[in-house]
Amino acid sequence: MAIAAQAPPTSAIAATHPLGPIPGWRHVPGGQTFQATAARVTDHDRVAERALRLIPSSAVVSATNTLGGHLSARRRVLSFPYLEDSQWIAADETQPGYADRYAPIPTTTQLAALRRNPEWQLVFEEDGILVFRRRPA
Repeated sequence: MAIAAQAPPTSAIAATHPLGPIPGWRHVPGGQTFQATAARVTDHDRVAERALRLIPSSAVVSATNTLGGHLSARRRVLSFPYLEDSQWIAADETQPGYADRYAPIPTTTQLAALRRNPEWQLVFEEDGILVFRRRPA
């Protein structure tokens, strides 16, 4: 019976190992360095933060995955390239979303088209972070 009681904690540790550094993991082989820099704030992160501050908190925004998480407290966030009634677009060209890693050309093509689209104005561009605002009708 004691062996069965030990199984859940052991399997829980094994199952969560890929999630990142947890203080007790320094005693697990590979745990001390796996995902050790995942929480590091980079210059690119600071650029993204500055860019996202331009977007009003009540605005509907379409965002690429890496920026969408920072906007998730909003009432409505769309996943780029879906624009629908969005008034703003936030895109990170340097860190494509999950599916974009396998097919980056469609996102690149859509962002190039947005740059030429007279309905949208590029209001921020730095370090691969783009913010577009829909022009008033």
